Amino acid sequence: MDIVCNSCQAKLTIPDNKVPKGKKASFICPQCKQRIHIPVPAPSGEEPGAPEAYDASDKPFDFVDDDKRTALICMAGEASRTQASDALEEMDYAVTWAADVRQALTRMKYHLFNVIVVDDRFDPPGQPGVLDALRALEMVSRRRIFVVLVTQQFRTQDNMAAFHGSVNLVVNDKSINDVKKILVRGIQDHERFYAVFTDSLKETGKA
Repeated sequence: MDIVCNSCQAKLTIPDNKVPKGKKASFICPQCKQRIHIPVPAPSGEEPGAPEAYDASDKPFDFVDDDKRTALICMAGEASRTQASDALEEMDYAVTWAADVRQALTRMKYHLFNVIVVDDRFDPPGQPGVLDALRALEMVSRRRIFVVLVTQQFRTQDNMAAFHGSVNLVVNDKSINDVKKILVRGIQDHERFYAVFTDSLKETGKA
């Protein structure tokens, strides 16, 4: 049986003979240490429920290698979106973009992206949007996503604005021509920070 961890999206395979028949079962994910509940198989002779309709547009990276880094772009401005997409592709990310909040949230439901770029015109005012969904994620999942806010309000690499906005990096619209250089530096700093953080957890027996 193939299982996907809801917390970290790790793909795991469990031998069928290890899965209890008709009983609830769970185990600890070896990667993120969160509990995974195994769905109860339908009893013999009983028809299972109708399968969920498959929509490839909702799951654009179903056939991408697990080692491939992925990015989601949620930007209202076409020119800026193209520049961000080109920069991430040059950095060897598999890139997709969302036309609206509903499509973005659907894609986030099925895939844990390494990078998500959102501009401050994408989320509708006064309504739940992509940034709200990211803030609501469990920390073990949120920690694995590098979130970039493209905005006209704050200067590029404004750490205080990033902190208050619950994002990893702020990029001002006027710096979009240099977005690749900014992303490379920001992602490298992020990876170095969490490498130290993870090592510290291991040393204290918490990872």
